[in-house]
Amino acid sequence: MFSTEERALIQKTLDQVNGIPSEQIITSHFSNGVDKCCVVGHLVRLASENPSDYSVENCRDFHWNGGLNTSKMLPIRGLVAKFVDPRYPNPIDPGAQCISYVNNGMSSKYEQATPKERVVAVLEDMLAVVEELV
Repeated sequence: MFSTEERALIQKTLDQVNGIPSEQIITSHFSNGVDKCCVVGHLVRLASENPSDYSVENCRDFHWNGGLNTSKMLPIRGLVAKFVDPRYPNPIDPGAQCISYVNNGMSSKYEQATPKERVVAVLEDMLAVVEELV
């Protein structure tokens, strides 16, 4: 299901998320502008030129400027959707169950108490998948 490179990215993301204190992960916003982010916000911030900058601009991975600008979108978004959507379909929003949906508690499969627990669970499930023959 996942290539060697994709599995490495999943593992790297899991390691990064495990290093973020649970109380610093929020839902529904990239950043509070001070000291908390959603998982995507933390990942973007940590990869930025200024990882101590919690501004929304430094923590978001896309912008709406007359349309969706995907230049900074994290590849892990698509990998989570590739894993979650076929297994646990969302009839209201098919194809959209990316890492932010799991973070925000919008996936019926991942209903753990905190955003960190939900994201760690999906990433661990992704790594546990036995490679499927195509």
